[in-house]
Amino acid sequence: MEEKKGIQNLKEVLDFGFGLGGAVKKSLNDGSFGYSDIQYLMPVFPSFAPMIDNIDEVPREIADIDEDELKELIEYSLKNFASIIEKEKVVEQVKYALAFGLAGLKLFKSFKA
Repeated sequence: MEEKKGIQNLKEVLDFGFGLGGAVKKSLNDGSFGYSDIQYLMPVFPSFAPMIDNIDEVPREIADIDEDELKELIEYSLKNFASIIEKEKVVEQVKYALAFGLAGLKLFKSFKA
């Protein structure tokens, strides 16, 4: 039997996806997006480097995810991003954050090629 992949890299993708989503939400609180909103985006950038370090593992982790790991991702998200997550939509938002993070990674990888 093959060893489970775990979900650490998925958590890093969530950190970036929800971090950026939260930054944009804060930026738009005043109804516009301008240079002063960079203050909300800057804290997100440190989460980008860990996410790309093991990017090739992310699709394997997604393919290998089980129910307990999905519950762990949901709990992780609720704990770390409670200010931007709607509890009744958490499963949907976790899926979106993973998809968003993966799309960003694919874009980044396309520039490295």
